[in-house]
Amino acid sequence: MPEEDNCPICGEELIGYKKFCGECGSQVEQEEEQAAPETDADFDEAMNKATAAMKSKDLKASLEALDEAIQAKPDSAKAWNNKAVVLAKLGDSENAIKAFDRALEISPTVVNLWIGKGTMLLKSKRPDEAKECFEKALELEPENKVAKDKIAKCQ
Repeated sequence: MPEEDNCPICGEELIGYKKFCGECGSQVEQEEEQAAPETDADFDEAMNKATAAMKSKDLKASLEALDEAIQAKPDSAKAWNNKAVVLAKLGDSENAIKAFDRALEISPTVVNLWIGKGTMLLKSKRPDEAKECFEKALELEPENKVAKDKIAKCQ
């Protein structure tokens, strides 16, 4: 399988045309941000640094770069999502969930944000809250296989 079909954070296979990682919640492309691409040079530079650091498994450097990106564009759901994933990989579950919450405040209709948050809640032994996130994802996209599979794990 080509490298671009694997998650830049955990290396698992990306799922669907939206390039979502069902394992760690990373999303390569954000539905809403494709319509309005980021143009701020500081933001772009910070996101590129974060991606490079993720690929080299330097999660602390990635987190620092994501904080720079968020400082440049505080309303970037993509940056908040990536920060949530990096925090989760660093074992900071509570702050990862808070970062997912911020991304969802910005883009509440992005299905993969709900799945990412639900995945983090499930890993944090909070199945009832996780189930609510997966149900919300299914409200938005009723045939989403990842949400269906994950909701079954909440029982």
